[in-house]
Amino acid sequence: MIESRESKLCELYMRTADKALQEGDVKRAETILSDAVDEMESFLSEPAILIAGLKQRLADVYREQGRYVESNNSYNEALSIVELERDKLESNPAAQTAKYDYFSAGILEGHATCLCEEGRFEESTRLRERAIELLEKHGSFPSVQVTRRKLAATYLVCQEYENAKRNYGQLLRIAEEKYGCNHPDVAELLTFLALTNYFQGNYNEAEELYLKAFKSQQSEGNPQAVWTANELGLSLCAQGKHSLAKSYCHQALETREQFTNKVSMTEREKLANELSELADVYCAKDGFEEATPLCRQALACRLQIAGLGSLELNDKLQLYAYLLRKSGRDSEAIRIETLAEKQSGGLNAQ
Repeated sequence: MIESRESKLCELYMRTADKALQEGDVKRAETILSDAVDEMESFLSEPAILIAGLKQRLADVYREQGRYVESNNSYNEALSIVELERDKLESNPAAQTAKYDYFSAGILEGHATCLCEEGRFEESTRLRERAIELLEKHGSFPSVQVTRRKLAATYLVCQEYENAKRNYGQLLRIAEEKYGCNHPDVAELLTFLALTNYFQGNYNEAEELYLKAFKSQQSEGNPQAVWTANELGLSLCAQGKHSLAKSYCHQALETREQFTNKVSMTEREKLANELSELADVYCAKDGFEEATPLCRQALACRLQIAGLGSLELNDKLQLYAYLLRKSGRDSEAIRIETLAEKQSGGLNAQ
């Protein structure tokens, strides 16, 4: 009965804090959760899993306010409690420890998000690798793929290209087995693998991957073919294949016109199209140095077109932040990275 009472009280605190957050009152949510931790600790003679959940949620609230030191401390405290509780079950069957590992993985993911917002990307990758290891011990949780996507994008930001390719490659194999070769998710992952090769200077490999993605998207009538064609053009330009690059830029323009005629566009979509069209003009005149930044600006626009809660959006935000850092625009990159992590937080709740 005591445990039932504690569980119900904890749930009430959580619901009340969530309501405060929905109303935009972050400070009130923080107060509710902090009071809840104090009250629950007074009930119990030792840390319990209920307190870990409250501390994890409190860490999330601290993170939303940019109070990263307090957030990191709360994540660490929550994880310590869960691991302590799990160790008590070490000799029991895996089925009984799975919920603790899943809980730990969720805390690690939140903590990794916090570290990314601070710009501590390398530390965040270690936490996400650990989260994936915990989840995969008990089978293929759907959240494994979500975490792996974030991990791959973060490795790309850190310029750890081989690790990025390893994770994107695993995601690609799973997507191909699940959906077949012509699914939009498969094409998207091909473009991320292509971009990783592009940044490594493996332009020929990037060309092959982009071409495979482009043909798939084009055959399925996927409007993403527009952007893939432009990015394919950049890979070809890097190899000096300017005439071929020009032809793909023109194909991108034709595809874009078909898409534009069918779908009403926002102002941001129009801007992205105009930037890509201008890049095509420069390519037609062999002005590839002028075309490259325009293509990247178009990418920046379409990041905000993709919509909230999209895996595609999160990856592209991370990649755009990388491009900003490569251009020496670190302060802008930090804002984009923060946005990427906030978007990915919404995915975990789904």
